[in-house]
Amino acid sequence: MHLSIKQRLEMKLAGYPVPPIIEPKITKIPQKFKRTNYERKFDDEQITLIRSLYHSQSYSYRKLAAEFGTCRATIEHIIRGEGAYGPRQAVKVRTSTRIFDDEQIALIRSLYQSQPYSIKKLAVAFGVGTTTIGNIIRGEGAYKPKHDPTNFATNW
Repeated sequence: MHLSIKQRLEMKLAGYPVPPIIEPKITKIPQKFKRTNYERKFDDEQITLIRSLYHSQSYSYRKLAAEFGTCRATIEHIIRGEGAYGPRQAVKVRTSTRIFDDEQIALIRSLYQSQPYSIKKLAVAFGVGTTTIGNIIRGEGAYKPKHDPTNFATNW
C-alpha cells in the first residue's frame, strides 16, 4: 500500500505506526543486441580477412560480427569501405617554406600593383592558391620580409 506524505504525517500525529517507505525495485532493461568492443579498430590484415570471408559468401555480416566481436554495422563499414575503413588519404604536412624566389616575388607584387592582374588571375598564372598570392602581396607567412639591420623599413 502506497501512502502519500500527508497520510503518513496524519498517521504519525494520530499515534498509529507508519509503515516504512519501500523504494521501487529498479531492474535493468535487457538489451536486445549487446555491442561488444564497440570502439575496436581493426588492422589491415583483419580488414583483408573480413572482406575475403564475406566475398567468399561463406559468412554474413552478423556471423562476421560475432566472429570478430563487434557489431554488424562495423562489419558493413569494413566491407563497403566507409568511414574509418575507407580509403586512406595522405596526410598533408604544412611547411612554411617558400616556393618562389625573390625575383618571382617581386614580379608577382609588380604585376598586382600595376592593376592588370587580380589575385585570382595571378594564382591561376602561377599555379598556386589565392592565399599564397595574397601572402606574397601582403608579405605574410613564409613571405615576410627578411630582417635586414641596415634597412630601417624591416626593423620593427
